[in-house]
Amino acid sequence: MRVIKIEEPHIIPGSHQVKKGNKPHVTVNGKKLEIEITSEDYAQDHSKAKNKDEILAIEGKAYKKYSLKEFQDKILHVENIWAIYKFGPKDWELLYKDRQRYEGFASGFLQYYDSEVRNGMIDHEIFFHWGKWNGEDNNVVIFIYPKPMTEPLQITNYADRIGNKYIGDIREIEPPILKASDPPKVPPPPPPY
Repeated sequence: MRVIKIEEPHIIPGSHQVKKGNKPHVTVNGKKLEIEITSEDYAQDHSKAKNKDEILAIEGKAYKKYSLKEFQDKILHVENIWAIYKFGPKDWELLYKDRQRYEGFASGFLQYYDSEVRNGMIDHEIFFHWGKWNGEDNNVVIFIYPKPMTEPLQITNYADRIGNKYIGDIREIEPPILKASDPPKVPPPPPPY
């Protein structure tokens, strides 16, 4: 299991797609949506580091790097959406500041599934989009590759797949709301109280 990072276009040799500092918008395939790529989505530039090779070796185990075009072509598809969670404004303010904790939890959840449940037969990649989704603010959209296998499931907007109500102003939204998932969907972050 590796977290997806994007090579900054300005550091890819021969690439002039985006100048440093700009926030590119990329289209989600299968939906008329664009998401904004932020600085947290980019792989860090270690070209000036003294121990560059050592850093890159460690990152190679934790991150999968894609160019912006590869990322859009391979990962940004509606069928690669694992879960979408919408947050109330107060929950969002607290969770967004500390989102690495949730990303670490979700990554560990997926790593356990890949290594223990599937005995290493599959190795997923994961990408977190924090922000605007389908015109609404305060969402986290989790993409995984390979795509999750899904099947219809009858649940309510505010309940998980076994019917537990979420506490706080956090809810799952479409598209995968009515589908069971393999791997099972990661739970939303708890309310930050």
